[in-house]
Amino acid sequence: MRAVEISSNSCPKLLRKDFSRMFPDVSVKDFSAVTVINLTQKSTHDMSAWSHAMEEERENLMAAFIHSATAICTHLQENGFWADFIDPHSGRPYLGTYTGTTLFETDDVYREMGFKIEDLGCCKVLKHVQWGTHAFVGTIFTMVPLDHQIVKEIMDLAKEE
Repeated sequence: MRAVEISSNSCPKLLRKDFSRMFPDVSVKDFSAVTVINLTQKSTHDMSAWSHAMEEERENLMAAFIHSATAICTHLQENGFWADFIDPHSGRPYLGTYTGTTLFETDDVYREMGFKIEDLGCCKVLKHVQWGTHAFVGTIFTMVPLDHQIVKEIMDLAKEE
């Protein structure tokens, strides 16, 4: 069983300026209603050192994230809330309108959500507080206040898995 951590945050300040370019169909008047949910999966392989095994694991982690994020977004939408997630392959919204604005897991905005970004010279890598570079993070956005009951339900579901 793979270790998964789900965390929720208010929309980071660094992201607010790009939000309307990333999600052009979404109008935000008050960013306190925008919640960011990160699903972080612990990896067996170090994500900072490329190998065929790491690449295969990364593809599997991406597929698992897309599956989970689709289910979470569907649940949120069925309850009347807008939700979308970032496609880990492209860095663009998965469900919404195509846009040229991207968000990758090594963007500085992740620092505001409790991650570290390490610059290796040739590339950057995300570091989880406990798992270091043995982590893959995927991100969901929703128009649900952080303290709403449905966010708590999503967080509780993750604890049960």
